[in-house]
Amino acid sequence: MSEEGLRHTIADWIMEAALGGTDMSQLVEGTANHLLGIGVPLARTHVTFRTLHPAFESVSLIWRRGQSVSAQEFVHGLGTTDSWKRSPFAYMIEHKLRQVRRPLVGDSALLDFPVLEDLLAEGFTDYFAMVIPFDTNGQGLLGNRPDGIATSWVTDRVGGFSDSHIGALQNAVPRLAVVCKLVIREQISRNVADTYLGKSAGRQVLGGHIRLGDYETFDAVAWFADLRDSTGRIERLGIKRYLALLNGFLECTAGAAMAHGGEILAYPGDGVLAIFHDPDPTVAADTALTAAAEARRRLHDVNANLSALGQETLECGLALHRGELAFGNIGTGGRQAFTVIGPTINVVNRLEEMSKHVPCPVLLSGAVAEWLPESALQLEPLGSHHIRGSEHPLAVFGARDNVLLPYKAPPGYTETVLPSAAALLTPA
Repeated sequence: MSEEGLRHTIADWIMEAALGGTDMSQLVEGTANHLLGIGVPLARTHVTFRTLHPAFESVSLIWRRGQSVSAQEFVHGLGTTDSWKRSPFAYMIEHKLRQVRRPLVGDSALLDFPVLEDLLAEGFTDYFAMVIPFDTNGQGLLGNRPDGIATSWVTDRVGGFSDSHIGALQNAVPRLAVVCKLVIREQISRNVADTYLGKSAGRQVLGGHIRLGDYETFDAVAWFADLRDSTGRIERLGIKRYLALLNGFLECTAGAAMAHGGEILAYPGDGVLAIFHDPDPTVAADTALTAAAEARRRLHDVNANLSALGQETLECGLALHRGELAFGNIGTGGRQAFTVIGPTINVVNRLEEMSKHVPCPVLLSGAVAEWLPESALQLEPLGSHHIRGSEHPLAVFGARDNVLLPYKAPPGYTETVLPSAAALLTPA
């Protein structure tokens, strides 16, 4: 096959990969291996791109010959670090350069970026980079932030890349960028849907279940935690400091629920509503209780630090109840929402309110307690209670911190403070 035919083969594969629903890692690995297959002596490929995600700003994918792609996510603020500012990618973006080549050995070697010295030390001989912008008018999906992919291609071949090799890369990278744009956009849509709607609601919306009245029912453990005295705290602290405190509280509670497989459905008021869903009700009950214990540990740790600083501590109630939930699409016209409704949600809210009047910060209904394994912590029976809005009395059990804090605690557990909750410890 001619050189031009080989290039078209790669282009065809890239397009087929896009239609086949590939992800970025598969796309980068497949492109590198196909280039290697037509004779481009690649030893290492690096593709980096910005994304839209609350936890990280950009993603880097690195392929090495004979290895799978490795991924690294970078938190927000990457563009301010010295390592980024001294990189070829930053230089190319600043100077609006589409490509840069740097021989690493021989009389023409040019090592004007620290990363090139690192690559030389690994035995590489030539470096070629291309930056492909997606939007040039500043109106892209990421607003006025640079939007596109930055790629580098490295060889260990004696003599480096030939002109033919560079031509193959110049031909393949723009085509790769077209597909990357589609894949990245799709991933951003999933990120936004998962973050702001929740995974279940996000899947429903992206799956086309957007008509009013669409719903599904399932059994799950509802998990609800609510911050106490929120109105008074806002008045005493002011909105800015209160929001920092609230986010710290949610890191303790919602963070614990997510760490143990719970799905956050909503942040009603100053609380968090999550569900634990598993075909085995014993697993759902135990993981929900484990998450409650983790939440109490996190709050205990943060409160220890708050007390040491002479600041008021955080108090909350936490309740667990199991039953049938209806997850459906409600609203009107062009403003709709997926939400969970049903008696189970009403009961878990009322149960949390009860925790204000008993010495146990965590309350469980009998519908949860009956499914806990025998190895679970010892619960205190608190009798049967009539819950407002429910026709039948509810068996209620409680758990105190002295049994919750050590329950399934990590080995060597000691009081710490979560870095992400540190903002609430900073005096105003």
